[in-house]
Amino acid sequence: MSAAAPRLPGLVPGLQVPPPVDCSFFASSVEEAPGIPESDDEAQNDEAVAPQRASPLPAPAVDWPLSVPRHLEVSGSLGVNGYPAMSPRSGLLKRKAADHLQLNGIYTLRPTPHGASPCWEKPADDDLEGSEARVLFRAADGLSWVIDAEVHSGGQDELVLARLWTAAENPTAPSIEVAWAPTRTLRLRAVCNSQLS
Repeated sequence: MSAAAPRLPGLVPGLQVPPPVDCSFFASSVEEAPGIPESDDEAQNDEAVAPQRASPLPAPAVDWPLSVPRHLEVSGSLGVNGYPAMSPRSGLLKRKAADHLQLNGIYTLRPTPHGASPCWEKPADDDLEGSEARVLFRAADGLSWVIDAEVHSGGQDELVLARLWTAAENPTAPSIEVAWAPTRTLRLRAVCNSQLS
């Protein structure tokens, strides 16, 4: 591979963006084309040279600098209230707050970037029925951070679970005073390995 990968601005200076993962290459023989068979039997016996599909190139793992948090905690997603239940203390029917978007939890840094920026993932909880994985990543245009079920471009016209409108390179930066949409109570903070249990 003689051509260098394009350089894009991002969180890590000098990070080279790998080619798209879903690209495919075809290899074919440069020999002369086989002759046209005169009968059906002859066509079945000849082995036609078929193109071979090469496997896609995996995205290289990045050794992220220490300024990129390895774990993030998302909290404050209240969403729709659950079913009413009897309170054991007051004896009244109360509704418990629920995280119906399943945004709350610990997100772990992925080894491969999304574009030129880091990407964090929260796996599905096996103990909860209907639990789904969530991914926190930077939109391709660099204007927002997105939480959604899977990684995509995160464009302005795409529907996502939550979005933080900021061009900041770190979603946990203390200077960010803009609220997440549509859940304004959503909070994001870096978590040290010693705080994980």
